[in-house]
Amino acid sequence: MTASLVSIILAAGHSRRMGGHNKLLAVVAEKAMLRHVADHVLAADIGPVYVVTGHQAARTRKSLCGLPVQFIHNSQHEMGLASSVRCGIGNLSDAVDGAMIVLGDMPLVQAVTIRALANEFADTCSAVVPTMNGKRGNPVLWHRRMFPALLALEGDQGARHLLADMGESLHMCKVKDPGIFLDADDPQALSRIRILLHSDSSR
Repeated sequence: MTASLVSIILAAGHSRRMGGHNKLLAVVAEKAMLRHVADHVLAADIGPVYVVTGHQAARTRKSLCGLPVQFIHNSQHEMGLASSVRCGIGNLSDAVDGAMIVLGDMPLVQAVTIRALANEFADTCSAVVPTMNGKRGNPVLWHRRMFPALLALEGDQGARHLLADMGESLHMCKVKDPGIFLDADDPQALSRIRILLHSDSSR
């Protein structure tokens, strides 16, 4: 039986390191950075795509106008990243077998990478993580058995620390995609991503 998978794009943050600018709405290669992320997730075609909104929710929804995504509003977005993970996971049905947690500021992750993670998902895996040259990246595909732990997250932290205790149930998926390491945490990182995306769009 084919697993029922969904993707959850986290897009509720305040971009506090960006000097007041919402990095997810920054125009990169002629469209909002968040839209690049959503386009790649949709192209992977692994299942329904949810977008968790919070800060500047109306503008976030507008940036994805016309795309077949479903929005979940995080009313507690001021509490940090963990609240968005909880919001996304908490709104899933019991029929979902796994959830791909996708960061909204990583527009260089390719659809083929997301598809590769989904293809290697199995009931024996608590999580599937992309790796390149022995280093882990994002996004991470979580088995539903990990949902209670995800719902217990607090503060402005993600779920990476949960991977440490998985042992053999953590599946490493080797990919050839440096985008799994590149997020727009600060203005310098955003500038680098702008250059790389512009280069890709010019080919």
